[in-house]
This record gives sequence, C-alpha cells and structure tokens, in this order.
Amino acid sequence: DLITIVDITNRKQAEKKLLNTTSQMQSIFKAFPDLVFILKPDGTLIDYKTGKESELFLPPEEFLGKRIHNVLPPDIVPLLENAIQEAANTRTMTSVDYTLSMPRGEQVYEARILPLLEDQLIAVTRNITDQKRTEEALRESEEKYRIIVETALEGIWAIDADANTTFVNQRMA
Repeated sequence: DLITIVDITNRKQAEKKLLNTTSQMQSIFKAFPDLVFILKPDGTLIDYKTGKESELFLPPEEFLGKRIHNVLPPDIVPLLENAIQEAANTRTMTSVDYTLSMPRGEQVYEARILPLLEDQLIAVTRNITDQKRTEEALRESEEKYRIIVETALEGIWAIDADANTTFVNQRMA
C-alpha cells in the first residue's frame, strides 16, 4: 500500500490569514458612514453598501446590474464616466464632485473611484453638502469683511501681542 502525505500547513495558514483579512475589511466597511459602490469599468453597478439608505438616489433594485447612464441624471453621467474610465485605465484613484436632487434638496457628493479587482472598481461616495455650504458661508463672510474694511471711513490698524503691525486698511495707510 502506498500512502501519500501532503503538508497543507502553508495553505491552511494562508486560508486563515485570508479569512482574518476579509473579516477585518467587512468590519471596516460596516463602520463606514459613506456610500460604497462596486462597479465594472463600463459603469455597471454590481454591489453597494450604505450606512444610510436615505443617501441612495434610487432603491437598489432600480440600479443594481444597470449602467450609471441608465440610472443617474444626464448632467452628471459624463463626469462619473470620465472618472471611472480614468481610474480603470490608470489604475489610480480619481475623484469627482457632483450634485444630485434628493428629497431633502440639492446634495453635493464626492466620489473617490479606485481600482478594486482587475475588472472592478470601488466608488467611495461621501455627502459633502454641509462642508460645501460651510465653505460658501465662509467665502461670503470673508467678502463682506473685506468690503467693510476696504470702504471704512476710519483707518483700521491691527497689531499682534508683540506690537507688530499685522494689517492696515487703505484709509489708515
């Protein structure tokens, strides 16, 4: 009788490591507040994950298995298709901002698209509406401040704690 013994220690260690890595990645994605889409280079949406169903533009049954140009507004499709193609062709991350009309109003999203597998990409999509509104409010506030300072009839002179001049308006100059 012939007995063959095959040492599968390395294979079992690799399987255990893969299982641990997979488990870690699943935990990370569960903790993510962002939308995550898995798609093909042609823009076909094949899977998704979300922390908030309210962030989805459409119910999953209306977009899974379909290409983005069939489910998203025509004005943003070229932006996303270009970013998808760039990520697929260069095998690097691309990023694009776009606006969607949602039930709670216009929402701004940032999509970071990265290669995942040879024939798949991942799009990590974050709602950045509050950030954009804050940036706009800051720009408006700075513009109002600039106008007030430039048109003031009085001179404005600012110094720091060491009595160094940090600013003077035109009137003071």
